[in-house]
Amino acid sequence: MDVWQSPGTKRAMESSLVLARQSLNKYEFDLRALAPRVGSDARLVSLVRAGRWKETQPVLASLLERLGVDFLQVYELNEQGWILHNETARRGLSSPGAFPQELLRRALESDDAVRSEAGYVAVPIRVTDTGVVLPTGAPDESAAGAASGAPQTGAGEPGDRLIVPGFWLGQDFFPNVREVTQGRLYYGQLEIYTRVVKRSVWVTAAILFAVAAVVSLGAAALLARQVSRPILALTDGMKRVAAGRLDEKVTAKAGGEIGYLVESFNRMTEDLKFHKDQLARAERIAAWQDVARYAAHEIRNPLTPIKVSIHRLRSHLDGLAAEERTRFSDSLESILNEVSSLERLATSFSEFAKLPEPVLAPTDVNRIIKELADLHAGAGDQGAAGGAAAAGGPGAAGVKILLSLSESLPLASADGQQVRMALTNIVKNAIEAQPDGGVLEIKTALSRRSAGARAWRDSAGGAVGGPGAVLSGTRAAGVEAEGPGAGPAARGALESPFSVVLTSAPPDSAGGDFIEITFQDRGCGISETDILKVGTPHFTTKKRGTGLGLAMVNKIVSQHGGELAIESREARGTLVRILLPVQGTVN
Repeated sequence: MDVWQSPGTKRAMESSLVLARQSLNKYEFDLRALAPRVGSDARLVSLVRAGRWKETQPVLASLLERLGVDFLQVYELNEQGWILHNETARRGLSSPGAFPQELLRRALESDDAVRSEAGYVAVPIRVTDTGVVLPTGAPDESAAGAASGAPQTGAGEPGDRLIVPGFWLGQDFFPNVREVTQGRLYYGQLEIYTRVVKRSVWVTAAILFAVAAVVSLGAAALLARQVSRPILALTDGMKRVAAGRLDEKVTAKAGGEIGYLVESFNRMTEDLKFHKDQLARAERIAAWQDVARYAAHEIRNPLTPIKVSIHRLRSHLDGLAAEERTRFSDSLESILNEVSSLERLATSFSEFAKLPEPVLAPTDVNRIIKELADLHAGAGDQGAAGGAAAAGGPGAAGVKILLSLSESLPLASADGQQVRMALTNIVKNAIEAQPDGGVLEIKTALSRRSAGARAWRDSAGGAVGGPGAVLSGTRAAGVEAEGPGAGPAARGALESPFSVVLTSAPPDSAGGDFIEITFQDRGCGISETDILKVGTPHFTTKKRGTGLGLAMVNKIVSQHGGELAIESREARGTLVRILLPVQGTVN
């Protein structure tokens, strides 16, 4: 760097710039000095002013020899700009051609020379109807005789002409000047940088030495902290778990035996939270079962004598007048309808309270679904082959049930009667959610899940941690689905749904094959507020609902070791998913 930045190099670059600028100024000065001679050529000026362009060629050639310039051009200004009409150049030199409009405009407005990147320099002389306007700096401007005396500024008016004499400096003249100028600038910057670097070398060396000492001390402290931090984090995690905060995990990064210990502790915390949630749910369901058993008993006791009394009253209506008989008959009919509703409520309470442990046996899920579709199908409304049927009846007119069942679906390990009860409840809810008609799609598929994997992930992308966790409708890693029900419609056909997992497999559950059943309707859907309450006993969004249907479905699925999740979007519909173990996968 010191060798390159020698005084001789600097002087050579500066001398080159001075020489180039002096040469350019000399050529421009000569052109301005020749301008009066060009303007005083009456023959050329008259031909140019008359627009007799062809006749200007010999005059231009003669004037070129007398002046000693490299080229002469004549232009005319019209609506399209300056138009080159004729030019002549010294023998052996290529004509420059028409200069760009921007160069001519700038030269006329600033009274400067035309400098072309091709190496040409020229001075324009304007010829108007009133005279010849010479460039500023031309000696003896009055020598032209007809000069206006006004400075040559402005882009010109249509009809103006130009006579342009010029020199050729060489094709590389202007690029070379620009490169030398930039090199001189870079040289000056490098010179300043070199001085700064030299002054800062010793300061930098001292700083680096101090930093090296600090880094060494910090590395030693960090190494010690990396060994102790996971152990301290694990200790804090144990304290949090002991305080009941099971949602938090130990996030310290560690390898080897300590890393395995942290991972095992987090897995244990997850298992503990899952079983705690399951226990709490089981306790709530058990409590509601006791309430349901008591309510069923208390409701049924007075219903029989009430119905008998109503029938006796009916037998005494014949002796009344027609108007009174009609009024009393309508009143008794309303009472009977309410008594029937109470009987159905008592039956729901009784079924929920007496739900026994399932008797597992090989069960054909597809057959149960087909029977349910036939049960709810309207007469003469059979759909296409493959399982489409229309469901008719009160409150379900026009609801079409579309089946897409996997033909290779294996048998489930389940209690057929309880599975039928659960699926019937879901179908009934889907039909009641579409009172004005609609579509209910039922699909089955085979899902393969690795050990410890969850069927669905929560909205943050993590595996579902337990009952009540909100999910986004995407499958977790380690879960694959096969069959016609494994497409996008079965994995979250609703746009941005609100979702909840009611029953989830334990974190340490073994993997295996599961039958996935999905129910998709286009009904009224469930709001974001209500979705988290779904499955809670006695919670319902229907006017005549008991709130025990989904609670019973949830219990049946849980007792079978399966999983239950619901996705819904208000005014868009609901998607219910059930996983049941395949025969031979349940221990």
